[in-house]
Amino acid sequence: MPSQRRPGTRRTAPVYGPGPGPEELAARAAEYPGHAISRETTRDRTRYVARSIHPGSRPHTVVTDSAEELFDALADARQPQEAVAPASDPASGALPPGARNASPAH
Repeated sequence: MPSQRRPGTRRTAPVYGPGPGPEELAARAAEYPGHAISRETTRDRTRYVARSIHPGSRPHTVVTDSAEELFDALADARQPQEAVAPASDPASGALPPGARNASPAH
């Protein structure tokens, strides 16, 4: 298929608007060592992507067109979550599936 460009014209990179430069993105990414953070540009769109490095890390993947939104999502995930302990059945004393008895060994 022939090119749609006129002869003698050069292809120029599109303008992507405001966003952090490579140094600023690297500095912010250093705050989240459990994620690989990158800026990906395809044609006229820029996306910021965070992928977890370790299995089980949350969030696994964040994709957005705003660097601030990406770092907000990672910061929200960094906040400690309230731990909910599995409740045992008081009538039978049975533990829920997967729970271990924490009694000391004799």
